[in-house]
Amino acid sequence: MNTKFARRSRAVMVISGMVLAGYGSAAGSASASVPVSAVSTKTALVPSHATAPECRPPSLAHCYTQATMRAYVDQVIPLVTQFFRAKYPAMPEPTHYYIAEGQQMKTGCLDRNGKPGIADSVAYKYCPANHNIYLGQAALWHYYNDDGDAAPVVGLAHEWGHHVQDWMGIPEGTTNDASINHENQADCVAGAWIQYANRQKWIEAEDARSVIKFIWEIQSAEGDPNRDHGTVIERGKSMIMGFTGGLSACNSFYPATPVYPSSGGS
Repeated sequence: MNTKFARRSRAVMVISGMVLAGYGSAAGSASASVPVSAVSTKTALVPSHATAPECRPPSLAHCYTQATMRAYVDQVIPLVTQFFRAKYPAMPEPTHYYIAEGQQMKTGCLDRNGKPGIADSVAYKYCPANHNIYLGQAALWHYYNDDGDAAPVVGLAHEWGHHVQDWMGIPEGTTNDASINHENQADCVAGAWIQYANRQKWIEAEDARSVIKFIWEIQSAEGDPNRDHGTVIERGKSMIMGFTGGLSACNSFYPATPVYPSSGGS
């Protein structure tokens, strides 16, 4: 059997565990009372009354184009934010920045070469130095168009996972192995958000395929000696851990520094 095909087959079986566990079993639509955030002319995402396409969860597929990715962001940020507000009511929220094609801005963090970091339209990252999340138009469109409408929002939940780690005092990894553990925990937090989204009836069965494609794309290659993110299997298992056990299940990555009280439920 082709090695790459075998790894992908294992990944499909792992992530498909979400479906068997109930992922995608719910149907329906989100409450109309969910607030919507829109983008100001200064690119920071702040409340406003901008109009978005008439698309509501559970399906946001085929609703947006590359030119309207900003409206997609307006739609999904509240879906992620309300989960973390409920779980961490005292935690300050990150600021979201939408970076359009042709734009860039300094992030406040350093890049791998120790120089001031720059976020552009392919950015999709959290900066712990200023607690900002940067979402590039090109990256959003790539995930949305190629992987499916669930992919960018799961990626956003992962970046919120890094914000939670920062808030809870979990240090960033200083070695590749430590970085892998750090990233896998953020995937676990994203899985806990998927559990929440499923309970809110925002999830469709087809979203499992979207998540599979997304994880396959953002994984670090198995056998790469320089990898600093989890493999497709590791990332998939981490998400399933959060999906089945909630946030408290994510404590296993750093037992001495819990990301969520075990007695606090999921």
